[in-house]
Amino acid sequence: MKKNIILAFFLLAYTFSYAQSSTVKYDADKAIQFYFGPGAAYNNYKNLNHTLNDAGLPTVGKFALSSIGEIDLRHKNFLIGLTSAMGFSPKKNDSYNTSVFNFYTGVNAGYYIVNVNKFHLAPQLGIGLYSSAVKISQRNGFTDFNDVLINKNSVTINQNAPVLDFALKFDFADFSKAKTCLTGVRVGYKYGLSNRGWGIDETSNSTVDGSPEDRINQLYAMVTIGFALQKPIK
Repeated sequence: MKKNIILAFFLLAYTFSYAQSSTVKYDADKAIQFYFGPGAAYNNYKNLNHTLNDAGLPTVGKFALSSIGEIDLRHKNFLIGLTSAMGFSPKKNDSYNTSVFNFYTGVNAGYYIVNVNKFHLAPQLGIGLYSSAVKISQRNGFTDFNDVLINKNSVTINQNAPVLDFALKFDFADFSKAKTCLTGVRVGYKYGLSNRGWGIDETSNSTVDGSPEDRINQLYAMVTIGFALQKPIK
């Protein structure tokens, strides 16, 4: 008898809480959307690679593995949010290891020019800071560890540049639901707002005379997953 009373109590409590939650209404025109996903990118550090080649050093890789994270606020067809992305491009030969690590963070705004059923298409424009760090390490040519300590075996150079981020977002989700999963594809192009030199300190502003200068140009494609939460109506 006691067990039946306890079971009935929990069933009643669950029914009451479900009834309350089902009365919550949501604004289908307002939501917060989260995305993340992997992808690939193409960078062309033309002048840096030309300088490295002239010095008899290996050039850095053009193709990179990338990832992206984004959070947007949606009001009807309008989107505004924050985006961050990372990329890594390793390369090696018999004598050297080279790697490129880049990071982007910025703000963005977009508009769903197609916003029907479960398919949504939005052109998007962002502006942010794009940072690149290149490391070149010599693997051979040292007789002992003191040689490494005295002559070093690696150099790191970097660049920071403001960029525009042009993108097309293809989102597949049912925005009529209070919360829904998002899947999609994002293709884009980052364009540097100026030529920037490669530096050897945190300022990355051509602190060494003769530093090569490159304008950032990156083409990328991403597969994204995430979710959307509509705004509750109080």
